[in-house]
Amino acid sequence: MLSLSLIISVASLIIAISSVSINWILWRKVNRPIVTVRLSSDIDSPIALNMIIENTGNLPAKNISIKAKKQDALACVNGDIIPRDAERILFSSMIIPILANGKITTNSFSAYGEEMNGRWKSGSYLPITIEYSSLDGRRFLESYNLRFASDNAFAFSQWESK
Repeated sequence: MLSLSLIISVASLIIAISSVSINWILWRKVNRPIVTVRLSSDIDSPIALNMIIENTGNLPAKNISIKAKKQDALACVNGDIIPRDAERILFSSMIIPILANGKITTNSFSAYGEEMNGRWKSGSYLPITIEYSSLDGRRFLESYNLRFASDNAFAFSQWESK
């Protein structure tokens, strides 16, 4: 018959192994790069857009690529011309080799323009996919919509500041 001390020892060992395993899984989920992409309008020229890529995670990200489908991009522009800046970012093999944690990089992303061919439609949404890796080789894939809207007026209206 098993002694009480042996049962307690085995139970303690199972609890310890479970605890270590759970902590390791949680550590891997929390300690990772988190790359986000957003659009920002220029302060001096509110119709000009910049794409801002930031790593808000606590580890560096490498080989960052941002992709979209051409038909989705065409649905967001006036006319039938996708801006050159967007083509270089979304439809080429261009990658950001490394982005340290807490760092930001930007690139111009054309401008708004309701009546101008090749300008973005204000209020439109562009589905994008961001793919990147951590330094230890884990791969991440995020998909969401970029919204073409002003930083200062998400509903397209604001009070004038003096």
